[in-house]
Amino acid sequence: MEMIGMQMRLQALGIADTNCDGWISLEEAKGKRCILSNLPPGVVGERVQIVPEAVVEGDPRDGDDLRSRAHGAPQHLRRHPFARRVARNTQLVLLEESNLARVGDPAAGSGALEAMTHALCTAAWAAFREIEQQGGAWAALETGLIQRHAAAVRAERERAVARRTDILTGTNEYPNIDEVLPAVLDVAPAALPNDDAPVTAAALPRIRLAEPFEQLRDTSDKILAQTGARPKVFLATLGKPADFNARANFAKNFFEAGGIEAVGDCGAPSPLAAAFKASGAALACLCGSDKTYDSEAEAAAAALKAAGARRVYLTGRPGAKEEPWRTAGVQTFVYEGCDVLATLQAAYDILR
Repeated sequence: MEMIGMQMRLQALGIADTNCDGWISLEEAKGKRCILSNLPPGVVGERVQIVPEAVVEGDPRDGDDLRSRAHGAPQHLRRHPFARRVARNTQLVLLEESNLARVGDPAAGSGALEAMTHALCTAAWAAFREIEQQGGAWAALETGLIQRHAAAVRAERERAVARRTDILTGTNEYPNIDEVLPAVLDVAPAALPNDDAPVTAAALPRIRLAEPFEQLRDTSDKILAQTGARPKVFLATLGKPADFNARANFAKNFFEAGGIEAVGDCGAPSPLAAAFKASGAALACLCGSDKTYDSEAEAAAAALKAAGARRVYLTGRPGAKEEPWRTAGVQTFVYEGCDVLATLQAAYDILR
């Protein structure tokens, strides 16, 4: 919505600068490929469905003048009649039943949206002027200006997804490792046109931010197919359920985002070392409150290491107790804002 609003404002600014008497614009709203994921299919469908909704809400002109196409789904979904019908009908319902096109700007009055639109306009106009100073888009591509800007944004987005400050629901957060993927159409890759003209600009890579997590999930699926079980992490819960539930749920989401199944004793009275050995896990993660960590973490970590844990994690920031906990056997701390992707990749290296 903000980007469509930005485009409309920048068009008006361009008309004013060029003294153009008339302007006909054909909008094509295309969902970002980088936000799509193979996991989970239901959430992907919701992401794709948001695109036509944003088109209708973001374009302030009358619905009769709206000419847009909703893209963004993987190619096999775009060619499926039902998927195309959903994308088309979403716009029709919003236009004809919700009457969003009968107002000047459905999002007007929202301070958050207005602020984001203004920020996008300011950044986009600055980028446009910088590109024009280079001699236009092609010249900016040849000098690498656009590639450098794109690489910087890409690195920032990848870092945010790896640390889960940007959430891809069902992929790096709230995963369902037991979800059954639906059958999809087998679509042949599109044939590229023959073009012998020399390329004088570096290519802009096509990426999806979910791919690193998808690769971990694929590795988990292969291990499941080969051995009959996924890689596991044992959640060593300390104290009462009220003490460990929050961090146990955090740890479960954390590890299962990479396809590592979280198992545990759920507070059962069996000895920790015995429960760990019975779980069949090679990794262990301590989950409890700060208070239970103070009294039980060192002994629990030592017991898990003695029982054969190849890696002992602790859910939470280390703080002042880091040195004694590491001495007892804790090797990695997992917490909100840590590098989830790097931690999961390291876990698979340990399991090899």
